Amino acid sequence: MNSVRGVPYEEICNISFSHKQEPCSSSQNQGPGLPDIRPSDKDCQAFFEALHNSELRESKPKKSAILSVIEGHSQTYIPKVMQLDLPTPLSTLYSSNLPQNSHMKRDATAVNLQAQMS
Repeated sequence: MNSVRGVPYEEICNISFSHKQEPCSSSQNQGPGLPDIRPSDKDCQAFFEALHNSELRESKPKKSAILSVIEGHSQTYIPKVMQLDLPTPLSTLYSSNLPQNSHMKRDATAVNLQAQMS
């Protein structure tokens, strides 16, 4: 049996899949005596503020994609679809009570809608 970098090599017919190894927890990955280096919520918020402030100082600011999903910074991000000034989709004109109206009332509603769209 040969191994590469500590990974044993076996032909597939010789490998037993009946038992699985338990995954290592994050505390085991850090090793004994190592401090937890994950940033706190306060550190993350300070980073997002610094990123936002750096955008304001640029002559041609580029918006950071990460800020588009961060609460408190996402209100300034408008999807490009919303910036295209597209017309209102016709599906928004549907009303469940329109089929019950008389023909004359539907014609009047259609004229009003056409006037609003132009």
